[in-house]
Amino acid sequence: MNIKKIIAREGLIIIGWGLLFISSLLSKSENLLLCAIFAYPVYIIIRFIAWAIRILMSKD
Repeated sequence: MNIKKIIAREGLIIIGWGLLFISSLLSKSENLLLCAIFAYPVYIIIRFIAWAIRILMSKD
């Protein structure tokens, strides 16, 4: 994949996560705040698992 597309996608994800985090702080919602705190790390873990599966399947 093109590096510019990767940077654009990751940038949009970080911006979306930041907006979710800021909106949760402004609305003082604990549920939304927990969602914002855990959304990006969970996304990174899922991407790592998908990457590992793709690598393992390509070695066969």
